[in-house]
Amino acid sequence: MMKSHATSYSSIFLSLPAMVFISAAGCLSAGPILNEAGDLQLLLDNTVIPSEFSLDKYRLPTTEELTAFRNALGHVLAGDLPAASDDAALANYDVVSYTDNISGDVITLLREKNSDRHWGGIYVVDQTPERALVVQCPHPLFDGVRTPSADIFMDTNAFAFFMAGTHRNNSPTESDCDGDLGGDPYRISDMAHAPESFFQAAHEVIEETVTRSVSLSFHGMDTDTDPANVVVSNGTPRAFPGNSLSRSLADAMSLILTNAADPRTVVSHQEPGENPALSGSTNTQGRYTNGSDEPCAVEARTAIFPERFIHMECDPNVRSGAPANWAFITQALNAEIQLFSDPVPDLPIGALVITEIMPDPQQVGDGLGEYIELFNATGAPITMTNWTIFDSQFNTATFSGVIQPGDLFVIGVSNDLNGAAPGGAPDAVWQNTFGDFTLTNTKDSIIILDEDGDFVASMIYEDGDLFGTGVSFELAIGNAHPSGQTEDVDYIASTTVFDGDFGSPGTRGSTQFLVFPPALTTAISDLGPDFSITFPTTPAVIYTLWHSPQLDNWQPLIGIDPLIGDGSPGVFTFPLPQDNRHFYQIHLNYAAPE
Repeated sequence: MMKSHATSYSSIFLSLPAMVFISAAGCLSAGPILNEAGDLQLLLDNTVIPSEFSLDKYRLPTTEELTAFRNALGHVLAGDLPAASDDAALANYDVVSYTDNISGDVITLLREKNSDRHWGGIYVVDQTPERALVVQCPHPLFDGVRTPSADIFMDTNAFAFFMAGTHRNNSPTESDCDGDLGGDPYRISDMAHAPESFFQAAHEVIEETVTRSVSLSFHGMDTDTDPANVVVSNGTPRAFPGNSLSRSLADAMSLILTNAADPRTVVSHQEPGENPALSGSTNTQGRYTNGSDEPCAVEARTAIFPERFIHMECDPNVRSGAPANWAFITQALNAEIQLFSDPVPDLPIGALVITEIMPDPQQVGDGLGEYIELFNATGAPITMTNWTIFDSQFNTATFSGVIQPGDLFVIGVSNDLNGAAPGGAPDAVWQNTFGDFTLTNTKDSIIILDEDGDFVASMIYEDGDLFGTGVSFELAIGNAHPSGQTEDVDYIASTTVFDGDFGSPGTRGSTQFLVFPPALTTAISDLGPDFSITFPTTPAVIYTLWHSPQLDNWQPLIGIDPLIGDGSPGVFTFPLPQDNRHFYQIHLNYAAPE
């Protein structure tokens, strides 16, 4: 587990949203922080895990224990081991500061106490990690992946490792979650299908706290389950046409095997045309990451980009034997999973959102009146050169243009969207179509990729005639998603007259969100060093503070977080600049519907 550099959590989490962890007060005394040393791989390999037929049976944690565990892990991630120890004791866990004698790394373990066990698993956090990777081992015995998953965790310099504490079929109690294992219902001891578990709680805490993390759920399959030796997916059965992390990992592994003249093969189920049977779409961790409201019962409709959940199935030719047998997986992860020190992409996810679509115009035909409207949610212009639009059948079209900050941009099928009526000219026309690219009336997907094939925005709709012919979908106030990904449930029928139809391409419709009207403009001088602006707020409106030295080139003020209104007065406090004169605006964004 050699490291080229070390990164402390104090620097990792400076840019993350603040998260409050409430220490539970109770009758149990605080647990001590245990100090141990040894061979971490050996410790994990020898951790006692009850088998399917063991008399030691898995038990669900209580709500209080789950809360205490969540708080304990949160404190571990923040580097506060004494506070973690207080909460861990309430969940029957010890906090262990463990020195791995092989690598010299000091890690933190959340390990269940010997008494009153739930068999809830062991959780490892590296306090000086490099890679934004969480390796998860939900089926250490059934899938035979205990040793390779732990080895991959250490050799990728990942920052966390979860290992289930029992066999997936250890408990006789059936899970309420959908899906099955060979025709039999899942059990509550199956950590890939257990929403009320320490395992799921750990996944959720890390998802909420470490916003750049990727979770790898590592599994084993039979040799004849799939023609390939390794199957990679993002936890959904939906193929994706652009740059996908699951596909990039599969391509990287395939290249490593090819260069080594290794006959084993790897596929990604996000590749169009691949069989999605092993996509892990019933995994509750993946469903949570991909936005399912009910991870136990509702499959995620699509992956959330950038992909933060990877489901990997490996046959015995990969997961058995010595570490050299799965080294190609480690190498691919090291190549494709970002380091904490890597820069944030220039165009963040959520920079653009699809605010309106017209899939079924009535005033003119589909070949003249279909359009897609985009909104730039950033404070800077976005140049779109040869960007691509995909539909659900992977037909494509391209477009180009520049969208200014806070502006709307309309991409149409023609230069005249409503038969020469006013307002019918789009900002760009889609061109270079491949296949039968159109906004299908019944159901479709709109996926927008930049010139490099990276995801920008998407919209999924299941019933294009939901509002009737000639009525556009307008993004409902309050539903502009920070992921840039929207669904038909986020839209309502346009009520703005668009000649013979209803729509508002290029303008804010009567149903759409407000965009950047300044609530206050002021010039301030000679009042330093800090200044506060107090202003009234409206519930669910997002307020941001912008500034400009000369009433031009307005930009969000760095270091000042947005404020979500609740009806009470809002306050922005900020240090004044060194120059004598500066202008400030409070901008308001998405408001909830009445």
